[in-house]
Amino acid sequence: MLDAAWLHLSLKSLPPCSYRTAMKRSSDIFPTLFLVYALCTLPIIFSVADQPLNRFGYLPIAPTAFTLIALSPFVVGALMSDLKARHAQKTILPARANYLPLLAFLFLVATSLVGAMLPTAYWEEGGKWIFLITYGFIVVVCASYAPLSGLTLSGTQTIGLLSLALVAGSLYHDFHAPGTYAALGERPSGFSGNANYSALISVMTAASSLDYSSRRKGLFNLSIFALAAYIVIGTMSRSGALELATLFGAFTYFRLRDTSNLHRELQRIGISTCILVGIGVGTIFYLANSTPAGGEQSRLYRLTHSKQVDDGSTASRLFAVQECLRRINDSPILGHGTGYARTLPELPHNLYLQQWVNNGLPGFLGYITFLGLSLYLFSIRRFRPGQAFILVALIGSGFSHNVLDQRTFLVLYGILLTLSLTYYRPAIARYSRAASAAP
Repeated sequence: MLDAAWLHLSLKSLPPCSYRTAMKRSSDIFPTLFLVYALCTLPIIFSVADQPLNRFGYLPIAPTAFTLIALSPFVVGALMSDLKARHAQKTILPARANYLPLLAFLFLVATSLVGAMLPTAYWEEGGKWIFLITYGFIVVVCASYAPLSGLTLSGTQTIGLLSLALVAGSLYHDFHAPGTYAALGERPSGFSGNANYSALISVMTAASSLDYSSRRKGLFNLSIFALAAYIVIGTMSRSGALELATLFGAFTYFRLRDTSNLHRELQRIGISTCILVGIGVGTIFYLANSTPAGGEQSRLYRLTHSKQVDDGSTASRLFAVQECLRRINDSPILGHGTGYARTLPELPHNLYLQQWVNNGLPGFLGYITFLGLSLYLFSIRRFRPGQAFILVALIGSGFSHNVLDQRTFLVLYGILLTLSLTYYRPAIARYSRAASAAP
């Protein structure tokens, strides 16, 4: 059980949810500087614009290193604040308050390192696939310090909107200049170079950026959904469409559950749905008939001209799943070793299966436990962005094998963990009363 007085003091160190409120209540310029810094750097990470910047020679360091360097000022800021105040409230707050999912993530790190000792573990490419989950844990911990340095929820929402706009812009460019980011003959994808990857990180970004409570941000929410829908339609990602539908369902459920005027909220959602459907249909026909990307082989072209949409990827993915299940059956408990999935004829496009074939039953159950504990933590704190974010990750993990090494997922997850503390109202009130009563 967390110490009541300690947690009360630690929660007071978190910035208010509103940027304007933070500026009114504090003359300290550092939260403002950190917020501006976050607005300049985090959209590059969330949109994975650092990948083409590195590839084209504009970024001299690898994106993985850039992410850690970009997050380091937030960690240093928290450490310096604690040194100045002569306590360790900010330094240990993210780990102590979020220990359940972080311990589950640490278990995944342990299984990956132990699995690296198996003879069939994949040590090629400098061993990067061995240490990728360890890297992910470090990124999550570093990102969890961002809200302690001035990054507010409204700031995170603004960063999300900017990130989606960057991805949408890169996708538009990829349509009209095929081969810029995605390989020639591949579906347009934007910065990431992979259509399904771009769709997934965009829906995750949207989930963390939507406002699930305010009635004054209808246009903002509509913009988030419109950009995410454009990206999903533009990438022609079927898994992305399912993830977006999951997000819209979660958003609708949360708004209806929390509203005090059900009839009016239903009207708002109905109008928004009609607008989004109109935007989606218009986007489909526009992209199918006015862009060179893919030509008559484009899924959008085939969809709008009553032709077979599937390009053979469904059969190849089913084969990859069947092959993965056969390998799991050969070693269901221990697995074949960290990174072993890289040696398969085709990656499974399913993180649950990849965890199992790599690190056996502990890896599979560890990942499910990690997601379950994350959803539980966000749920008891009634933090809607975190709940929707994990729901999208649950669905996305069934169609993607790289959620745990997506820097967009890792950084957003760390930020949301700490931001959720400011919304844990029942606990804040309970700990405040306990702290006041303490001698």
